[in-house]
Amino acid sequence: DATIVVHSNEDATLYRRAKLPNPIVVSDVIGDSVGKARQMRFVMENLVEDGEWVGFADDNFESVTAVDNSYYGEETFAEEIAPRLARRIYSRPVGSLRLTEILTELRDKAEETGANYCGFASTANYYFRKTKWQYVGNVIGHFVIMRKTKLQIPLRNQDDRYLTAEHLLRDGRILINKFVFPMSPHFTLGGLGTVEQRVIIMTREVRELLERYNGLFSVKNPKGMPKNQDVRLRLHTLAQIAEWREKFDSIDG
Repeated sequence: DATIVVHSNEDATLYRRAKLPNPIVVSDVIGDSVGKARQMRFVMENLVEDGEWVGFADDNFESVTAVDNSYYGEETFAEEIAPRLARRIYSRPVGSLRLTEILTELRDKAEETGANYCGFASTANYYFRKTKWQYVGNVIGHFVIMRKTKLQIPLRNQDDRYLTAEHLLRDGRILINKFVFPMSPHFTLGGLGTVEQRVIIMTREVRELLERYNGLFSVKNPKGMPKNQDVRLRLHTLAQIAEWREKFDSIDG
């Protein structure tokens, strides 16, 4: 019963031709390079109440998988198991009913721990997902849930990086369930465009992230990708984030 938010009546017509039962809302916001962020801001300002939780999902994510139920209830996955078996345990398909349970669990855990911005594993590789809950990390924007606070959605290409940073600054934590992985292709046509089209904007945003959140990020330069167009977190523990927040407040104040 998710609401589909589109930019224009023309977009809405295409969705209706598919005879989807979902409610469709036309925002009439600009569908430019930050069109996704504009849509999120529209949703927050017009469709969500203060303190309410909302989920955002890209329209091209393909599937959701999770750790097998026989292991899912554990906080850590410390057993030494063969890689072939581990890959199978970590890739059980998730249907809509199970997904509802997972989202409810994530929301409840967030309210218990004081997080307001939540997501899932960024990789299918089980080796990096042996602990279920992560409180410091990048929340990937393909599929997230967040609570409406006074924070306004930033109009940026890397809106998820800014949202991660802002929530770490304001709340001291985010929340990631690494036992769940939503599969969504990166750098596809449409949306923000191709890698080549993004480079100038992304490089500018990386510079802004480094300056605005002094000490939180460093430049990430994966092999085969353009330089200076992504960041990684330099801090990885709640204690490190707490110390950074104190320094940030001191510098900013």
